[in-house]
Amino acid sequence: MISLFFVALVSATLLPGGSEVWLARLWCLGEP
Repeated sequence: MISLFFVALVSATLLPGGSEVWLARLWCLGEP
């Protein structure tokens, strides 16, 4: 789970404006 969070964090940093989408996905994956 930590790896997904790290990948999402890096992706959010590289893709401006996509952080909210990644955070939402991780939130759904972490807490269904």
